[in-house]
Amino acid sequence: MTTVAWDGTTVAADTQANNSGLRSRTKKLHRLQDGRIYAFSGEIQDGRAVYDWLNGGEKSPKPAVSSSFVALLICPNGHAYTIEDKLVLLPVLEGFRAIGSGRNFAMGAMAVGADAVKAVAAAIQLDVYSGGDIETLTSTIPIESVDPHINCITPQ
Repeated sequence: MTTVAWDGTTVAADTQANNSGLRSRTKKLHRLQDGRIYAFSGEIQDGRAVYDWLNGGEKSPKPAVSSSFVALLICPNGHAYTIEDKLVLLPVLEGFRAIGSGRNFAMGAMAVGADAVKAVAAAIQLDVYSGGDIETLTSTIPIESVDPHINCITPQ
């Protein structure tokens, strides 16, 4: 599976993929064309289909994804959302979040002060389905330059 962590500023993700017991590397962390940060856990083809859908402005029909699909979407304004198999944006109201098979390890690490990179590193040490290098992305777009048409709602 995966470990993806967001510490309120940075998103970090491992790069290990698993296919029938074979480990390989894959990219799970992406910056969308509009500046949002997207990271996923689950089937690689589901992650790619949702990436394409999000990059298209969510105008095409929602792709069908498996029930194991989970993603994080971080907007340039700092708001964060989880996306599950129904592809509905669910606001993250806490200051940090992790997804994937190593999420509990990463959440525990961040709860005691670790940043996203250290949280993913902790998960890699403990979760057999997380591994490889750690990739990171940080939102660097000033809020005043954010396109108001980007699908990022304000959490209530």
